[in-house]
Amino acid sequence: MPQKPLRPTEIKNRRIRKCFDYKNQKTIQEGHLKKLWIERTCIKCCEKKWIKVFWLRRAAKADRVSGYCIKCSGNRNKGILRRGKTWKGGRHQTSQGYVEIYKPGHPNGHGTLKRYVKEHRYVMEQYLGRLLRKDEYVHHKNGKRDDNRIENLELWTTIQPSGKRVEDLVKWAGEIISMYGDKF
Repeated sequence: MPQKPLRPTEIKNRRIRKCFDYKNQKTIQEGHLKKLWIERTCIKCCEKKWIKVFWLRRAAKADRVSGYCIKCSGNRNKGILRRGKTWKGGRHQTSQGYVEIYKPGHPNGHGTLKRYVKEHRYVMEQYLGRLLRKDEYVHHKNGKRDDNRIENLELWTTIQPSGKRVEDLVKWAGEIISMYGDKF
């Protein structure tokens, strides 16, 4: 069953209602379903973009439609407001007990849109002044996963020997070099 075209009355905000080109709606085949798309013009930069009518209707029911594109909106996703009733300032605790923070655009981000970073890793990156490598881990000294003070964190790595503190590895590497340095 094809979707019905979007009508201007479905968008409550009159200012935002003007962003959509109601005469220019198209149906695109996606798999076995036909999806209806509408062209939206950003209020701020006048950039035109196609968005799914399904997303728009869903956001309109919750009165969360934005007239901005992703670049101009900041904390918005696909022109739909990102902050809802459950928004806690971009900080939440996972089921494993780790704290995650909202950092869009972070190279080591994860989650559906790669916008969340584990707070203990982010704190260590800020302390070191660089991004952590894949073989580096941050260990909580007191075992509390939500205690992300730098005094409670230490950097570990899994290069051989595995699961050692970086401080211990530097000492170990010095001993290895002094033992075998001239022979190789």
